[in-house]
Amino acid sequence: MFFASCEDAWRAGAAPLHWGQPGYRVELDGNRNGIACEAPRR
Repeated sequence: MFFASCEDAWRAGAAPLHWGQPGYRVELDGNRNGIACEAPRR
């Protein structure tokens, strides 16, 4: 599974993506904590 952007992952219902899960890419993990496409903090 490949997501070009976090928007694509959210649209597919796959986000957030954790390290080791299909679709996780370090390029989508802005703070490099092992969780890509996290929900923005409010």
